Amino acid sequence: MKFVKKGSFIFVIMLLLSGCFNIPIGDGNKLKLSKDGVTVTDKEGQEHSVTVDEDNEQVKVKGFGQDGEEASVTIGNNTEIPDAFPSDIPLPDDAEVFQASEIQELVSVGYETKVTPEEIGELYVGYLEGSVSGDFDQVVGQKENDSYRHYAADMKGGSVSIRVINSQKYEGGSNVIVMFTKQKDDTN
Repeated sequence: MKFVKKGSFIFVIMLLLSGCFNIPIGDGNKLKLSKDGVTVTDKEGQEHSVTVDEDNEQVKVKGFGQDGEEASVTIGNNTEIPDAFPSDIPLPDDAEVFQASEIQELVSVGYETKVTPEEIGELYVGYLEGSVSGDFDQVVGQKENDSYRHYAADMKGGSVSIRVINSQKYEGGSNVIVMFTKQKDDTN
């Protein structure tokens, strides 16, 4: 009996020290645990994962939706902007991207900047005036020391929504979330 307990203990320690092992979880799905995160492989062979990148201080979630399209969310320092994010939407030179996601038709980027909310507002009003045929929604508010700005418009290829608030990281700076919703392809 003592031998079985010691053998089981050694086996568990070996698994933990190896840093990676697979566990079948039923219905053809598998769970893989590693020092970098967790990956679930479904019965179709698609991988859904949560990984932690300690070097870049990022958490990444990747998977597939019910429609089979890939979805991803990355949160952390110096996050890469998704390829599907329209390149004509301006970002300030000092933008520090802390969040990026691409889920079905929605692509979003969140960033902090030393640029003031007023200047960011001017940047996006100028962009929307040059990119939108017609009017766009604009809300500017102030509550105590907090500034709030929101811009929304339908444009070629989809719609954009931009939220600007005071930065918690940079005094006088801005925290910005830009969301672009791609127009659905109705050719299916």
